[in-house]
Amino acid sequence: MVERNGPFSIVGKRLPDITGLAKVTGRATFISDLSLPGMLIGKVLHSPHAHARIVSIDTSGAESLPGVEAVVTHHDAPGRQYTGTLMNLQSYGGIEAWGVYDTRVLEDKVRYVGDAVAAVAAVDELTADRALELIRVKYEVLPVVFDEAAAQAPGAPVLHDRVQRRQEDGAPGEEAVVENLAVHVCHHAIGDVEQGLREADHVIEGVGYTSKQKQAPLETFHCVADFDAHGRLTLWAPTQLPFLFQRMIAYIFDMPAGMVRIKNEFTGGGFGVGLSVFREPICVLLAKKSGRPVKLAYSRQEEFVDRPTRACLGPYTIRMGVKKDGSITGIDRHIVSTAGAHIECAAL
Repeated sequence: MVERNGPFSIVGKRLPDITGLAKVTGRATFISDLSLPGMLIGKVLHSPHAHARIVSIDTSGAESLPGVEAVVTHHDAPGRQYTGTLMNLQSYGGIEAWGVYDTRVLEDKVRYVGDAVAAVAAVDELTADRALELIRVKYEVLPVVFDEAAAQAPGAPVLHDRVQRRQEDGAPGEEAVVENLAVHVCHHAIGDVEQGLREADHVIEGVGYTSKQKQAPLETFHCVADFDAHGRLTLWAPTQLPFLFQRMIAYIFDMPAGMVRIKNEFTGGGFGVGLSVFREPICVLLAKKSGRPVKLAYSRQEEFVDRPTRACLGPYTIRMGVKKDGSITGIDRHIVSTAGAHIECAAL
């Protein structure tokens, strides 16, 4: 007999959604509903090239447009590299955190079509859109690769010049990149795999692939950044890991974590896309430069062009040894995951 208030009193029972009433009555508020006094609208200029270096960028036209309060480029951005995926900061699935720092808020190099080049904050959306049109960018287009085999081939164009990897003391140390391998993760074998395969009655071998997946929650990306008179930052963001997110935002902008407050309203879907630091630092940068709260909102088109997707796996090879009774004697796997422009994509 299960006690009325015992540890298993709720197992197998239907439980009410504590957020349900607010949602069905329309009282639930999302970041898109948030409006602060004096709030500006942020917009991001996206790269038309898959791989290019920014030779020059002229923002004078945008800056002189009435209603534009801030324009930011890589010249305004913090120089610190950080890791986009917050799961890099913790052990996950038995894998120790690798801590690859390969991202900056804005850079002088773009690595995919849709990458952020610059951003503006203006009094309304139309003015912000017009300001983006007035930014003049000159690119040096670089060679590109589109799959993991080409990326690993001798002489392939290297995507990152330098990255930082966490050292034994926990601090990131900078190193040059000589290949496009973001990280090598090794699950240590349990027992003697090769012996298990030799003892099998049958060894099954295969090669497989998974397709890229795009999370498409009803709510597109929205964030709001606001600094108070004491320099304390409040950031409304659709993050699924608020404490790790706070830690990374504080690191990017060299602020004490106690000066950074992360808030979220109701979330219109996540599916893993909220496990990364995305364009929130750009919103923070615009708020810092303008001295006013800034809302950055993505359209559905921007979601598909710029926001990270779930990584595709493959080729992955597997060898499995089985006995005639169906018992497994050994499994050997080798998996290649396409990380895309940054390591954040590999973890999603």
